[in-house]
Formats: sequence, structure tokens, C-alpha cells
Amino acid sequence: MQARVAAAGLAGLDSLGQLVDLEELATDPDYDEFDDACVLDSDHVLVTGKLNPQGRASEICDWLIQAATLQPLGRLHYPPPVSEDVPPLGDGTWLTRHHGQLRHWALA
Repeated sequence: MQARVAAAGLAGLDSLGQLVDLEELATDPDYDEFDDACVLDSDHVLVTGKLNPQGRASEICDWLIQAATLQPLGRLHYPPPVSEDVPPLGDGTWLTRHHGQLRHWALA
């Protein structure tokens, strides 16, 4: 699986040249998935996905990335279970859902 996040290089636009190979974030690049990239605020991007360890249940996994450089800042660890849906609110916060519970998150 080849997954990349990069600046668009369309005619009339300049690429900023930043690139992160999401496979480098994966525990197992053959089985892990990256679903979406959401802008949290002017400094942060949240990349959502799933870890699919062989012989174990899938686990939702989100990574925080610096917006200007696309440098990975680390994996987010949620205390409660969360679903795949991560709507960003544009102010540096985002929501997660698990069954009937909705949670509001912010960077500490």
C-alpha cells in the first residue's frame, strides 16, 4: 500500500515540497490503513487510520502531524475507545464517537 500526503502540484500552483510517507508511521505497512487527513488548526494535521495487527482485532489509530513541515509529531492515545470518524472543528479541537458517546478533544 502506498499512501502519501503532499502539497498539490497542479499547473499554476507551486508545490511546497513537504512530503511524509505514511507507511513510515505504520506498525505493519502491509496491513495498516490510513483513512483521512484533517486540518485541526494552522499548525496541526490529524491523520486517521487503523492498525491491523495479524491475529488481533483492528485498532483505531490517529497521528498528529505538523502542518507546515508535515513532520510526524506522534501517535495519539485515547483513553476510551473511539470510532473512525474524526470531525475537526477548525479551532484545534476535534470530536470522536463511540456508540452513543460523543467526546470533544484538544491538544494539551
